[in-house]
Amino acid sequence: MKENLRKLTPAVEHLRILVIGPVRAGKSSFIQSIKNILLDKMNNLACAVAGTSFTKEYKTYQFEDERESDLPFVISDVMGLGDSGVHPRDIINALKGHIKEGYKFNPAQPCLENDEGYNSCPTVNDKVHCLVFVIPLDNFTANTSNADEKTHGRMVKNLIEMMQDIRYKARDLGIPHMLLLTKVDLACPHVKEDIKLIYRSKAIYRKAQACSDALGVPMSCIFPVKNYHDEKQLNPDMDALLLFTLTHILNYANDFVENVKEPEGAGDHNESTETFFSLT
Repeated sequence: MKENLRKLTPAVEHLRILVIGPVRAGKSSFIQSIKNILLDKMNNLACAVAGTSFTKEYKTYQFEDERESDLPFVISDVMGLGDSGVHPRDIINALKGHIKEGYKFNPAQPCLENDEGYNSCPTVNDKVHCLVFVIPLDNFTANTSNADEKTHGRMVKNLIEMMQDIRYKARDLGIPHMLLLTKVDLACPHVKEDIKLIYRSKAIYRKAQACSDALGVPMSCIFPVKNYHDEKQLNPDMDALLLFTLTHILNYANDFVENVKEPEGAGDHNESTETFFSLT
């Protein structure tokens, strides 16, 4: 999978991935985990202060492999969603390429056209080619009983609606989107014991289905992952899972870039009916 990443030759300077999600969902940890794998060594992991967003500004991460060769993709990170989080309109601005690198988010007001951090003439490299929602499974329950609060766990209803609105806008822009489920080891004791069981876990499958129902993202576009957190060395099984997910993200992004070259523009991403879970 690493070799395939090196061979990737998109029709743009780099594929741009945008990760969004609630505070402490694991966005920054996912990015750092990918960096660790590609460099083949452990680096300092991103840390979050309890109850607050670690990321305060629009930051884009570039990647290179252990040979110090640049790879043709970047991942952009934003302030967490939710109360006192990133303004939803700034997510839309970022999708369209209107947010400049280093822009400091203001939860009370989105970036406006006359602001210094507003990019009025975005290029195709500034625009997002794939949107990735990140949801921590320890804050999401598969309970589908009466009240919305029970159905969505501690993820409050307005956060779900915010993510749905962003997904609809991405859809209207033709931008493919997918869902990362993090902290899977806290959702299933069997997976905590052996990460290779992740696609056979009924507990994770039920939570993935609940996320699919809540956000309208098909199961074929939902990927459970285990980020590096307190590990002292790389784990080949974790690496394979993360690289598997990254490969799909980049395939979606590259398909989008290829499609926008067509005269009619890019439509909705072709959502396969394939499911990666095996419950046998």
